[in-house]
Amino acid sequence: MSEERKRNWFFIILGIVLIIAPPVVRLVWFHDGQIYAGGIGNINAFMAATAVGGAALLYRGATRKPAQPQGAITLLASFVAVGTGAFATAQYFFPETPRGAAAAACANAPLEGAAFYAQTTEQGANSRSGPGRQFKQNDHFPASCTIGIDGYCLGEPQQDITLEPHFPDIRWLIVHGLPDRYVPAAFVGFQGGEGPLGKPDASCEGHGLPFAPPVAKVELGDRDPGGSIPLTAAAPGAYLVGYAVALKEHPEGSYVQPGQSDARPNFAVSWDLGKKNPFPGEATGDVWVAAAICLAGNASQVDSLRVAEVTLNDGAVAGSAGVVTETVPEEVRHELEQVACARSVIFN
Repeated sequence: MSEERKRNWFFIILGIVLIIAPPVVRLVWFHDGQIYAGGIGNINAFMAATAVGGAALLYRGATRKPAQPQGAITLLASFVAVGTGAFATAQYFFPETPRGAAAAACANAPLEGAAFYAQTTEQGANSRSGPGRQFKQNDHFPASCTIGIDGYCLGEPQQDITLEPHFPDIRWLIVHGLPDRYVPAAFVGFQGGEGPLGKPDASCEGHGLPFAPPVAKVELGDRDPGGSIPLTAAAPGAYLVGYAVALKEHPEGSYVQPGQSDARPNFAVSWDLGKKNPFPGEATGDVWVAAAICLAGNASQVDSLRVAEVTLNDGAVAGSAGVVTETVPEEVRHELEQVACARSVIFN
């Protein structure tokens, strides 16, 4: 094989490698999260230039002659078109931020395949090696960017800055693709609304909090002069308890939330019947009064509910049938639990 032919084959092979390299490198970085690092504009420019250079070398080897001056502009346009096309294809299939995310991805935080997306607040968010501040900080995610979430562990309570009022949130989110990084749910907002995260991840065993036992007791006091009824609950191990009320006879459309409390140990709230009345008129009849453990101001601990049946007469407690949790229909128990631990997200 002549030297000229060897040189042409070298140009062809090198050109093909340079055209293919950007999509391959982008794919690797895409899954590892490296493509989300700072300076993405420089990375994109480098990849595009590499593809354009590859197209030029491929042309040189295939035609077996250098470009002639009279066709330089046309050839340059062809090189740019081929290189840009290869790069654009890679960018389409492996974008820096998936199309389902509401904000740009955080640096070094892969999103592809994540069960949920969460967005950091204006303060950003630190991650730690375990679900609590006693664990070493091992990363920081900037402000207003997207991280992928695979699950959560229960850990040290943090005051939730995304909800009003700022109740404690004991969930520490496991960053997708980075199982040694835990971010407090209190410092991020879930994109698309709060999703059901299910049970804590199996990896939490040994370094996370267990679920608290279900609510042990829910009680009502006498109506005060202002027309409110005091509610209390016994829930050892809980950090936040929410209450819900529904009519016994026709619960549909009657659900109200008297309030939530993190005031341990009795989690007292005042049920203002004037503002949160489940009855269509006068507050007289049988109601179900429930207390549930909340992992956060907008997330309930499943099956933590306790329900009491109470008879009201013009807003005053006239009698009680005691605890009736097991006799309440399952769909009503589920709704009571959701209402008890429901708050409005103030961060989008």
